[in-house]
Amino acid sequence: MNRELKLQIKGNSYTVKFPTVGQFNDIEIRKQQFSNGTYGTMFSTLTSQSQRALDQIDCQAFLMTLIPDLTKDLNVKSLREIDLLDFEELKRVYVDEIFPWIKEWEEALKKTDDVVKSDEE
Repeated sequence: MNRELKLQIKGNSYTVKFPTVGQFNDIEIRKQQFSNGTYGTMFSTLTSQSQRALDQIDCQAFLMTLIPDLTKDLNVKSLREIDLLDFEELKRVYVDEIFPWIKEWEEALKKTDDVVKSDEE
């Protein structure tokens, strides 16, 4: 599993490192904050609009946590200020490059969970 990801976003280069425990938790906390505590409800209703919002929330939580300079580089206070059409470019980077990397973490973490479970049995 690769612990670094190199990205190009809006003409800027970023090296994203595998998250620390605190950063991992911060990503999940931000998802709740950005959804006003309704992330689970939005996920369970799963309309096309709630799916779009969840994708945007996931993308924002990741980028704001692991690429904190991005907002400065884009000249915004928050990624939440970017209009929907402009945000699509960020979301495309998330979907095409970041999400597959996250899936690698999930698989690696699942393997450690499986080892712990087998040790407990």
